[in-house]
Amino acid sequence: PRITTPTSVGVQTAENAAVTESDPDDTLLQVPVNTIAGFVDISRQSIERGELVEQVVLADLASAYNAALDAQVLNGTGLNGQHLGIRATSGVNTVTYTDASPTLPELYPQLAKAAGLIVSGRFAGPSHFVMHPTTWAWVVSRLDADNRPLVLPDGQGPANSLGTAEAPTYGGFAGNLLGVPVVLDANVGLTYGGGTETEIYVVAAADMMLWEDPSLAPAQLRFDEPGSANLTVRLLAYGYSAFTAGRQPKAVSVVSGTGLAALTP
Repeated sequence: PRITTPTSVGVQTAENAAVTESDPDDTLLQVPVNTIAGFVDISRQSIERGELVEQVVLADLASAYNAALDAQVLNGTGLNGQHLGIRATSGVNTVTYTDASPTLPELYPQLAKAAGLIVSGRFAGPSHFVMHPTTWAWVVSRLDADNRPLVLPDGQGPANSLGTAEAPTYGGFAGNLLGVPVVLDANVGLTYGGGTETEIYVVAAADMMLWEDPSLAPAQLRFDEPGSANLTVRLLAYGYSAFTAGRQPKAVSVVSGTGLAALTP
């Protein structure tokens, strides 16, 4: 259940006086369990004569599975077996940044606004900025009027900077904006509005609910029989998962608009 009308409390006007009473109301939030899977048929010769071919292919399938699940968390439509991703979740905060000639100092207040919407609407602080790697590359490449970077490497002891940057990374923290860690994700689209715009997500990650079967994350299987007549081996990976950002949609802010078009360093 998702609480739509919360409980309330109030000051008791005097001893033995009536205490505030309110009945909560809720709505059913359906979060289906979906399947993500893929397979590869390869020759038995490549497995038996190649060096670690089976392990390499299975590892690649596992990576593809994780990338597909991540894409679902962001972009899933909720239809045809897809998760309902953050972008399609009703009720999330939205911030529109309109700018034909975007600059980092002009984008920065929009990011602060997006973070503030989470604090005021969810009563919790944002835990992550999520953006495409090229967007972050644009951020860290911006210079002031004296050709000094606006976002400085953390190791240089920055002072009066708009943010800090770590060593270039993927799958970890790339830096900080507003004191909030930045996570890079290549599944964030670059062709949203107008076919050229990206988006930046500000999230309180504790409210983004992702479930996976720990024994199938993903499962990796080998089948020798289906293609045995051709000496073909099938390698398959699959997993079950469920995701929702809908229980607390105010824990998400989506920053979009023309100011996020074609941000390249």
